Amino acid sequence: MYPPADGTAIPSGRVCRRQFWPQSQDWGFFCDNFTEIVPFGRVSLPIFFFALIRSTHILIAVVFITAFSTAAKAEDDSTSVSADTDTSRIKIYNCLELNGPYKITWQYDYEITGLQQYRSTNNLLRTFAPNVFTSGINNLRLPSILADLGTIGSPAKSMIYQPNIRPGLDYGFHSFDHYKLNPEHTLFYNLRTPLTEIYYQVGAKEEQSISVLHAQNVNELVNVGIVYQRGGTEGFYTRQQGDYVNFKAFTSIDSKNERYHLNAQAIWNELNKDQSGGIAADSLFEDSVIRKDNIPVNLASASSSENEQVYRLNQSFDFGKTEEIHVNDSTTGTDFTGKLRIYHTSAYDKGAVYFWDSSPDTGYYPAIYHDSLLTDNHVHRRKFTNTLGVVTLDLDPGNRNKLNAGIAGMHEYIIYNRYRKDTITYNAIVKGFFGNSAYANFHWNISGDYAVEGINAKDYRWELKLKYTNKKKTQYLDYLLSVQQRAPSMIHYFYEGNHYRWKNNFEKQHNATTYLQYTFVNHGARIGLRADAIGQYVYYDKEGLPRQELDEINILSAYVMKDFNWKRFSIKNRLQYQVVSDSAVMRLPKLIASHSAFYHNYLFKKALYMQIGFDVLFNTSYYADAYAPSTQQFYLQSEKMIGNYPYLDFFVNFKINQAKFFVKAAHINQGWLLNRYYAVPHYPRNDLAFIGGVSWRFLD
Repeated sequence: MYPPADGTAIPSGRVCRRQFWPQSQDWGFFCDNFTEIVPFGRVSLPIFFFALIRSTHILIAVVFITAFSTAAKAEDDSTSVSADTDTSRIKIYNCLELNGPYKITWQYDYEITGLQQYRSTNNLLRTFAPNVFTSGINNLRLPSILADLGTIGSPAKSMIYQPNIRPGLDYGFHSFDHYKLNPEHTLFYNLRTPLTEIYYQVGAKEEQSISVLHAQNVNELVNVGIVYQRGGTEGFYTRQQGDYVNFKAFTSIDSKNERYHLNAQAIWNELNKDQSGGIAADSLFEDSVIRKDNIPVNLASASSSENEQVYRLNQSFDFGKTEEIHVNDSTTGTDFTGKLRIYHTSAYDKGAVYFWDSSPDTGYYPAIYHDSLLTDNHVHRRKFTNTLGVVTLDLDPGNRNKLNAGIAGMHEYIIYNRYRKDTITYNAIVKGFFGNSAYANFHWNISGDYAVEGINAKDYRWELKLKYTNKKKTQYLDYLLSVQQRAPSMIHYFYEGNHYRWKNNFEKQHNATTYLQYTFVNHGARIGLRADAIGQYVYYDKEGLPRQELDEINILSAYVMKDFNWKRFSIKNRLQYQVVSDSAVMRLPKLIASHSAFYHNYLFKKALYMQIGFDVLFNTSYYADAYAPSTQQFYLQSEKMIGNYPYLDFFVNFKINQAKFFVKAAHINQGWLLNRYYAVPHYPRNDLAFIGGVSWRFLD
């Protein structure tokens, strides 16, 4: 009925699993003797994991992983077939959850474009993300464009409004989120050969970052993997030093009959940052009176730290039917088609946020409530979550009229400690969705959640998603309507520290968001409109204290993403325009522009592919939020406007087989204009710096 993807005959009587690839609209078979076709590496992982966790130097990660892949290949050398470099055989999918009743499988993306822009802990993860112009309901939310304190690993805030849509309790500490691994973005693999990828970047002022990914199948049903990331820099200015360390171990297991599935992951995040409070006098920077590293700062002995551990186990069991399939006259197999899935997810999250200052009595802080000799603010949290649900499965692209539905119950048990005061609470939440097949040309889906009991009782969110796809799959029209009511974050209600304290009784915040987006795949273009209406908005005022705005705030934004290609020249553009109805409580730049123009060509008989060009980033001036180190929150200020400054980078990218390299001169226009290049008020961005990096993939 369907030929195998690789043309290999399936022996009669084998138990086979049929796999559909959404991107290529093609079928393939994977059978119980999979390792006889292309062998998997077989090696014990605990020693490797233990060594990597305990490591403190980037070379340990590189050496161990390289040796691990080599050993895996050598062990099966007697039966080995030539290395499988067909990247289409690398299957990547998200964790199976309520709103993802089917596996979304992506092909491995190893393009060179954008290599020079890798500046976060997502260096490796973005390698596997779908192409930026791949349409999908879940891709409507564009990536954040961040304003940070000037260096990698520093607190950051999006310059585009991003409402929190996660159900349940929110603690309110998000300034370091950009440098964390999180379980929602974990990708799982099914591989015919071990996969290792190493990314390393080095720059001025001892800036370094490394990312290591390794994944391999122990056998045809079990996959294991790790992600290790570390980065840091001293910075151009006094007390800019910071670093981050992330580690993730994950595994996926399928039963032979394809009914039982297990996904598990463990994540550790640790972030450390010297807190300077910004430069003491902007004039010293703007007038270039003294060296950058001699400019005095507001805090001489303050630092912050955040650590987090996340453990998650997802199990599911499918109900359906098994039928015999005929490949040809002499070849038969069996195919299981799932119809209904019952799943259970258990999670344990543990974290802490710290801020220290051994000399707090400097006049920088608004008050000192407990100790004038030492500030020791800390918040600890623990959360146990269990989710039980049932969903229908949407695995057959031929049945485009199929209706799908799911319902789940989630329970959170929370222990929250702030400045030696404990709060123990819980949440009981119901979630559900209803819609037609995702393979239909016109796809619709309604989903939502409601907090029945607990600290977030009566919180709710519901979304309507519509998607139209033309028959050639070259144009997509996406629409989203989201309505939400949720309690403000835990920190908004009460906080007790050495320099700030408050206790509030805020109303629930309301959000209504509408998206309309059109994608032209063949033309490399995407246009969109978005409108947000926010009621009872909670923000931090000019004193750094949380306040609630009773009047409704409206945000209207439009964005355009367009690629232009002519012969060997390409220009990639993104423009975002946004208007806020009440700039007294929310400040955003009206225009954000990002452009990349480059020449590309093959050299040395196509052995090397090269790109050479420029990146430009620009936003209009606005009263950007200031940063309060002791609470780790961004707050309003009306004293200094920043922006109206272009950042120009020159880069060269190379690709040779499975290796990618880049060299970049960042901020080459530094000194051409006035010294007004601030990231956040009183925190200048970096000067001209040379940065280089390499990303190397091993697939054998």
